[in-house]
Amino acid sequence: MATLNKGGKPRTFSSLEHLNQSIENYIKEATELDDPLALVGLAAFMNSTKDTIRAYSVGEYDEFDDDGEAKVSYSLSLKRLKTRIEAQQTTRLLKGKGSTIGTIFNLKNNFGWADKTELHSTTESHTTIVNKTMTDEQAQEAYNKQMG
Repeated sequence: MATLNKGGKPRTFSSLEHLNQSIENYIKEATELDDPLALVGLAAFMNSTKDTIRAYSVGEYDEFDDDGEAKVSYSLSLKRLKTRIEAQQTTRLLKGKGSTIGTIFNLKNNFGWADKTELHSTTESHTTIVNKTMTDEQAQEAYNKQMG
């Protein structure tokens, strides 16, 4: 009996093992070429697209059992790769390797990094108690004394 063709393009990764092996092969090749790791690099390595890799990384192809537990988690493997990429980018930034501006751009746009501005504000409050029986000159003198 023939297997029915469900139509559409076949998946980029036929199994979780295929994805994991592809990641390992990509990392090995990138390391040999001294290229920085990137999800788009994995996509190019697999002759795929960044949109396809993103679909896998957000769980569109994950498989779940009846209780909602993940049986096959492509997204977990890609999250691990993404963490490795972020670590590599951070190390490259700290060691001054590659384009500093490009690395910062990548970390901000792909890993949620942001510039942080801290604003510290202080206010000083001075209170002068004026005795109603004081003259204006005495009140001014008391104020000046308190202000130093």
